[in-house]
Amino acid sequence: MVLEPGFIESIENHPSLLYTDTDSIYTGYKSEFDKTDINQWKLIIDEAVNLANEINDEINNYCLTELVEFAGIDPQYQRLYFKTEMVALRMLQFLIKKTYALSYIYDEGKILNKPKPKTTGGHIKKSSTPQISKDLLTDIYDTLLFGEASTINDMRNLIFTDLFLKYKNLFEKALNEMDIDYIGTPTKYGFTKSVTKWVWGARFYNMFFKDELRPGSSMYSISVTYNLQKMQNLIKSREDDNEYHLKASDVESKFDQLSIPVGTKIDKNVYEYLQKETDFALSYDKNFNFTVVLKFGTFKGLFS
Repeated sequence: MVLEPGFIESIENHPSLLYTDTDSIYTGYKSEFDKTDINQWKLIIDEAVNLANEINDEINNYCLTELVEFAGIDPQYQRLYFKTEMVALRMLQFLIKKTYALSYIYDEGKILNKPKPKTTGGHIKKSSTPQISKDLLTDIYDTLLFGEASTINDMRNLIFTDLFLKYKNLFEKALNEMDIDYIGTPTKYGFTKSVTKWVWGARFYNMFFKDELRPGSSMYSISVTYNLQKMQNLIKSREDDNEYHLKASDVESKFDQLSIPVGTKIDKNVYEYLQKETDFALSYDKNFNFTVVLKFGTFKGLFS
């Protein structure tokens, strides 16, 4: 037996198939019941379970009639059981593998009193994602999965106007207060031979703030700006043989981050000194673009 060319692709591209991997399948269907009415949730779940049973029977019938000889199946002992583990009201599927979010009302035989969120993959799950970005993504997911906006335009405005303004204000407040734990990127002082940009930032911190960051240290890193010539001259005047300190030769091509220990506040006296001597500053544009603006980009396609 030979499958027709494009058989597998035709299944993967079926409009009802939302997501699949080696051990799970998410499918979507249009129900006759109102998913906004909690009193109809049991009917929706029953409908989903019955649909899963029908799919299960179709698969088994195909296996036991068409694939017995081809796959060496013994109908007496081999049978596929396709069960319904979860029923979701809404789901977001991104183009990145194993990256999705959903609100579900049924989980392994249990009917929930209210929808619960589930997110897999993406920046919201990464340990290297700034906290402000995780909060922003959580708000976007909540708006899309649980929001009560009556139209697409209302939902678009909630996300790209209201949430954008909210996180712009939160970012500016944190930047003014130099709350690096909130807007900085969680990093590690690595043991690798190649030096990362946040390690250059750690060596700068050691040189001017407090000499305490070493390989293995947990840090927050944030983009900075400065006058190149002034910074090189200042570092030359303080340069030493400490391998955990920045060198003037490192500045031009490698240094654009400040790294600080977790839970540490920037010494304002040192910061003001660096401002005066080198025009040093936490970058508004780079940090705002990375922590806020870019995180909205993933969702623009949903409204185009």
